[in-house]
Amino acid sequence: LKIPQPVIADLVQKSLPMQLDTSDYQMIGGIITIQRITDIQLKDGALFAKAWIDGSNVSINTEIAGHQLRLNVGNARLSFNLRSEIRYVQGSRLLYIRPEITEMHTSGNQSADQLQGLLASLLSSREYPLSLENLSPLTVNTINKQLLIHMNVEHVLVKPGKLVLRLSPHISEQ
Repeated sequence: LKIPQPVIADLVQKSLPMQLDTSDYQMIGGIITIQRITDIQLKDGALFAKAWIDGSNVSINTEIAGHQLRLNVGNARLSFNLRSEIRYVQGSRLLYIRPEITEMHTSGNQSADQLQGLLASLLSSREYPLSLENLSPLTVNTINKQLLIHMNVEHVLVKPGKLVLRLSPHISEQ
């Protein structure tokens, strides 16, 4: 099954805004939200795009000489270009996306630019799982039976201009 780049771009746009869970990040607090992702391009093995992230009530947390320090940054709007590797784990129904920030757009605001560097290091170092459910079965009616053709996703490939799902069909009677 080939899913063209414009469909992937529409899927991404309809999933936004998306709030990131910062509870796993010990170095950063606050609300981090992906507001926009544009200029989506699918090339061999990766998705390329430009992203805008808003941070509200952002704080940077660190420890120096055994003392917890918290620097309140406040609000920030950040933008950057990214390259995201995509991999699928067969049997788990999970598609993993690992973004890597390739270019940051500085704002001239020192706090925002420092926060952008911290976010770049945090976002680029983890994979984000997306659940892929199986496709709805196709129904085939014969004279005396109803058959279902189930499609399981076996592999996902990123090709220029499209996402390719390799499917494995199996048939059952209903």
